[in-house]
Amino acid sequence: MMMREHLAAQLRSPGATTALAERLARVTGKPAAEAEAFLAHFQAAPYEAALAATERRANDLRAKDDALRARRKVDPSEPWRAALPDMDPFTGQLAERFGGLSLEEIAAQTRSVTEALNIWSAETGAHHGDVTTLGMTMHAGEQLLNDKVKPMDLLNQVDQAVSMGTDRIGHALILGIDPDVLVQKGKLKPGERDAFAARQRAVRDRARARGVVIETNMSSNIEISNLTDNQHPASRFVAEDMRVTVNTDDETVLGTNMAKELHRVSEARGVTRNDLATMILEGYRSRLGNRELAHRDRIKPALRTALLRGVSGDEALAMANHLAHYFHVAPAASPAATVERVLDVALGM
Repeated sequence: MMMREHLAAQLRSPGATTALAERLARVTGKPAAEAEAFLAHFQAAPYEAALAATERRANDLRAKDDALRARRKVDPSEPWRAALPDMDPFTGQLAERFGGLSLEEIAAQTRSVTEALNIWSAETGAHHGDVTTLGMTMHAGEQLLNDKVKPMDLLNQVDQAVSMGTDRIGHALILGIDPDVLVQKGKLKPGERDAFAARQRAVRDRARARGVVIETNMSSNIEISNLTDNQHPASRFVAEDMRVTVNTDDETVLGTNMAKELHRVSEARGVTRNDLATMILEGYRSRLGNRELAHRDRIKPALRTALLRGVSGDEALAMANHLAHYFHVAPAASPAATVERVLDVALGM
């Protein structure tokens, strides 16, 4: 695999494994020794066997699906049911493993290692992170007012997306919406509130632990789900340390653009300038596939100027420390140098 070959090339020099493991420890929150063991496990994992098993299972499911369609063609009264992999009957999570690995584990581990490589590059000025991954996004947990879908089902929908290894989830309103808002809108009975809140917290914690990014589409969510600006969970996602980006969803239908969406999110209750800076840079860092940015040389100085424009020395220091913590970068000698490192993590060297 490309990642395996890339790692083998990067870890040839003495001390390289320790250097990468130190960055991986920051990303995962593990002690350095555990991070080094994690890295060794990642390098040794049977990904080729897992890929082959995935392909075999996909072919098997397609054949079963064709057979079910053929039976229904002969007998239209035959109830339609798709051929699916093994799923958890309660949550709808993907329970099947391929070559002993789950898609969720593979995706989360790959995200962590890729981020550690990018941090290593930013802090040393040497290229370590030039690796492209698959990248996957899904829309889930959006339609709060859909009478055909219960709030718990929307949570299960998001949980399923995480189990399938998605990198980003579009909307995911159900993860951040205040349960009291759902009670007010008649989507939850008062007696269901606490059970919903507990399940919401569990799914949110799982998405956060796996490094899944939430794509916030504020105008779309407010119009389609009939929320007010203060009811939208953008600020709650920030407060819960979720990875969040600002998106438009559909510029033509909604009459919006990125500038308008950023302005709208900036005015949401509880969202600070530092939070907004984090969301903007997260949009670059979590780009699908970690692909190289074609206009990086133009984007980087523009972002540097925008981030530091009009802020005092103390404000620049606070922002630099905030971004360094969020992006797991060791602070440099000055706020400007720290911001430079953060930009290199987000945009790639």
